[in-house]
Amino acid sequence: MFAGKNPRPTRITIDRAVTRNSQFVKQSRRNPEYAHRMPVDENKLAAGLRQEGFRHTYVWQDGPNAHYAEHTHNEETAHIILNGEMTLTLNGESRTFCAGERCDVPALAAHSAHMGPRGCRYLIGER
Repeated sequence: MFAGKNPRPTRITIDRAVTRNSQFVKQSRRNPEYAHRMPVDENKLAAGLRQEGFRHTYVWQDGPNAHYAEHTHNEETAHIILNGEMTLTLNGESRTFCAGERCDVPALAAHSAHMGPRGCRYLIGER
């Protein structure tokens, strides 16, 4: 969880998006080289996001070392990493997420993102 410096509290929550083969998730955290091989069921994950109230879901892919400068979204967003890795920075703190991990960014929270050397493919939910 990131501590907020903004007057409005902000946080990123992290959940295991993939419970099957959790040992591999642990291995991919130790060795990100294998993170791009994490098996996921995109349709099942998208359905889960919709059940949580994320009305718009889609898959996005960025190339190696892509970078998004600090920005905000008008809606809360959920990001489930399908393969590769993404480093998210919020309130000056950075955390790297690998395949099978999820991070939620509150609406209007200023953040930036940097993709790993193999790029990143991720499922996005917006509400």
